[in-house]
Amino acid sequence: MKKLKRLLALLMSAAIFGGLLPGATITSSAAVTLEDTILAGMANFATEIDVTPFVSASDKAAGYPALITAFRNALYDHPELYWYDWFKSGKDAAGKNAFIGTSSTDKSKVYLMNLKYTFSKATLPAAQAKFDAAVKTALAGIGSDWTEVEKVLYIHDYIIQNAAYFQAMTDYETSYDPLVNGLAMCQSYALTTKLLLDKVGIPSLVIYTPNASHSWNYVKIGSNWFHLDVDVDDTVISTGGDKPVWHDQYGRVLHNWVLTSDTKARTNATKHNGWVLRTFTYAGTKYTPVAASKTTYDKYPWVNSTSAMVKLGDYWYYTDMQEETYAKGYTGTKYQVYLKRFSFDTKKTATVRKLTAVWYKNAAKTTLYTDKVFVSLGVYNGYLYYNLQDKIVRYKPAVQSADGKAKSSTSTVSKVVPSSAQYVYGFTINQNTGKMTYIIKSSTTSASKKWSKTL
Repeated sequence: MKKLKRLLALLMSAAIFGGLLPGATITSSAAVTLEDTILAGMANFATEIDVTPFVSASDKAAGYPALITAFRNALYDHPELYWYDWFKSGKDAAGKNAFIGTSSTDKSKVYLMNLKYTFSKATLPAAQAKFDAAVKTALAGIGSDWTEVEKVLYIHDYIIQNAAYFQAMTDYETSYDPLVNGLAMCQSYALTTKLLLDKVGIPSLVIYTPNASHSWNYVKIGSNWFHLDVDVDDTVISTGGDKPVWHDQYGRVLHNWVLTSDTKARTNATKHNGWVLRTFTYAGTKYTPVAASKTTYDKYPWVNSTSAMVKLGDYWYYTDMQEETYAKGYTGTKYQVYLKRFSFDTKKTATVRKLTAVWYKNAAKTTLYTDKVFVSLGVYNGYLYYNLQDKIVRYKPAVQSADGKAKSSTSTVSKVVPSSAQYVYGFTINQNTGKMTYIIKSSTTSASKKWSKTL
């Protein structure tokens, strides 16, 4: 459903040859690699790239599958090149597919053609300033002493909290879109994840399954490799029907696909199948991924979390939604939420407090959501923050004093909804500014309004 399928179909059908269009052309030679040639073209906003030295007669005869794969992999390995337009490129002036072509005067030469960009050389500096600021904000909450796993967890949660899945098939396919525009599709989730992992020194690869039209990440932790799928963990609610509209669940974060093994990845056969591993270069080092055989994190406590996991002191805090029985008079299944904490050192969890919150489907408040509790969790300046259905709570957990006794925890409650018919459906916190942005609406699929407050 998501964009990769359409892109691959476009590229694979793009061996519809035509004459070269006017515009900048990057030429190549056998002295450089195909990846270098492609990247130089992207950096110079080339509308055509001469790739003749890298095309074999057999690949040409087969419709250039190796060239198409190499082009895609080059851009997947360099998510910082966000200005390439994945949707509009590869089409001629008449809108026909024409991604690979030969010269009208020399049929021996092969070009990548009709390359288009979302920014120009003139507009790129302003876009780059926004991009750099967004990257800085994204990484601001990461501690200098965090482990690789903690960094992966934070990046996974940050992207989900700050980007919403967007179903339009015309844009939002680069790392720029989730970070600056707050909109994403599976490819842009994967590219953004790789970009931020690159920034914190963690090798990763964007992998994809052409048949399922999906892309995600393959991450190296220590000496082992794991799957990481940010897109599938960013939940949406559908209006249903023949033409459903998907509504992002703001601030809600699942962790089903954080550092999973091959075995667990394949349990979602629709999304995760047929991926291909390949050697890639990161920070000057070549990596050859191997099978994700370790099940270390397949059943970690975070699989039960429905909010972001946030670190405060020595613990990571999260919300755990558990099914309980409702009192008579209500329709639906009750899910009670518990605030819990987890220690990476001891690998132990503990319940911190029980959170009582319900979201109703109807104005009479007799029907509840059967599988959703919309509690978000955040941290800022030494405090945890979470929302209930009508309020934001600032909470400081109990700490151990010198005599070994727990000091009392403290809470401050702020009611934020303007009417009893509306609810809080999640929030995010900007770690640079302390600005909290939260969503208020009457139902999961109704129109929403973003409110904000400075903590």
